[in-house]
Amino acid sequence: MSELHDRAVVLVARGFGVGCSPVAPGTLGTAVAIPLVCLQLLLSTEVFLVFVLVFILGAVYVASVAEKQMDGTDDPSIVVDEMAGFLIAMTYVPLTAWSMLAGFVLFRALDIFKPPPVNTVEQKISGGLGIVGDDLVAGLMTNALLQLAIRIDIFS
Repeated sequence: MSELHDRAVVLVARGFGVGCSPVAPGTLGTAVAIPLVCLQLLLSTEVFLVFVLVFILGAVYVASVAEKQMDGTDDPSIVVDEMAGFLIAMTYVPLTAWSMLAGFVLFRALDIFKPPPVNTVEQKISGGLGIVGDDLVAGLMTNALLQLAIRIDIFS
């Protein structure tokens, strides 16, 4: 691939630069995904779901290429995985200030502390899929907990 391609991929992997923050790059990467989450307010359900799936596939590709560019490590500056995970966390969740805050905090906690099965994915899968995979599992767990909270009417 060309040097321009590689630089562009690393830029995307780093959340257009927020991943280079010396403080809380993963949290900032999650914050970058907030406008992407809000697209579900504008798009049909089907189109938003396709967007999320394409984003996830792109995130795996970008993380794979960026990891190779960064000496084969899951560098903390790669935050496209947090972006993909937060998209999953908030998909089909009615967006309110409370649900966004709860989803953000819960997702970050699961991503940071990595309870099973999040840690299992991180330990067992390598490459771009491993980088993104643990965040997808954290996002699925967050989404399940938010859906439960919605069903028991915790946000009203």
